[in-house]
Amino acid sequence: MLSPNARSLYTAALTPPPGMVFDEAIGTTFSMDPAVLLSVPVHLALLGGNQPTAMRDGIAVLEAVRRLSNRITVYAQRGRLQVPSPPHVLYALLESMVVEVNAPRGGVFHPKLWLMRFMEPENQTNVVLRLMVLSRNLTTDRSWDVALTLEGKPIGRNRSENQALGQLFAKLPGLAFGKVDDSRKEQAKHLAAELRRTKWELPAGFESVSFRVLGLKRGGWRPSWSKRLAVISPFCTNAALQQLAETTESANALITRPETFATLSARSRALFGRCLALDEAAETEDGEDVEESTAYDTHGLHAKVYVFEQGWDTHVVLGSANATNAALLAAVNVEVLAEIVGKRSRVGGVERLLDVA
Repeated sequence: MLSPNARSLYTAALTPPPGMVFDEAIGTTFSMDPAVLLSVPVHLALLGGNQPTAMRDGIAVLEAVRRLSNRITVYAQRGRLQVPSPPHVLYALLESMVVEVNAPRGGVFHPKLWLMRFMEPENQTNVVLRLMVLSRNLTTDRSWDVALTLEGKPIGRNRSENQALGQLFAKLPGLAFGKVDDSRKEQAKHLAAELRRTKWELPAGFESVSFRVLGLKRGGWRPSWSKRLAVISPFCTNAALQQLAETTESANALITRPETFATLSARSRALFGRCLALDEAAETEDGEDVEESTAYDTHGLHAKVYVFEQGWDTHVVLGSANATNAALLAAVNVEVLAEIVGKRSRVGGVERLLDVA
């Protein structure tokens, strides 16, 4: 879980593995703050130097963006790029890095991903990919979020668990509102090919990982039948919660925002053993989904997690998808979910992971 006060997320993610250097990256986000994006090439160029100081050095920023802009591409929902304040001419240098996209089925482009490629300078065939699946946008939002970071090497044949995610990365240029440079198309193509072949190192106690992409074609998502289920989602709809509750013997807990509880029916709330919310002092508008809010600065709960027990296993599903019609049922939003599975005896169950009795 990412705390609202944890601002070192991208610093840690951009740090290369020992003996390797950054090569290129693709990111996806719903909304984007140019100041946050600008910090990415600055950090890479200055090898972890003092970013606030570097941001005041126009020459250093210019050189960083110039050298790295062709190797970093960010795909963001059209119309959700924030206007920097105060404006600065350096932000214009980011234009080539950003591709505005639309969801093909009429919803919003909502995934929050980073795929980074690192290589060994003396042996460029030695490659490591780093994948981040997040609930946090590329903004300065101060919210409770969640992230899964995986590393692996692209070796051998395509792996079935990576196919849906590989297809999404390959299709990103085709979702663009305007023209996309051939170099960006080629980048998406070859990174998608490497991602498909990557065997990921998993968090301690977990034995498998797979990915689900929603919104590129018809078909939503619902967990397979389980003994227990807990849902963490800042936005919820009655229909989505009722479908989730139908997949389990016991819907133990729903964790959401106080404002969301006020919109839910008594029937939906009664489906869950416990309905929990963060203290109101930690909550304001989430601001992520267009249908619920148009605010940019977000606080409070923003994580999206579905935890369920099936046999001896615990499944943790996380990513960008809220428990809403647009995300899970109609699946008109483009969303990404990662599912990691481990033995309950090693990683705990619903009660241990969420501290829900």
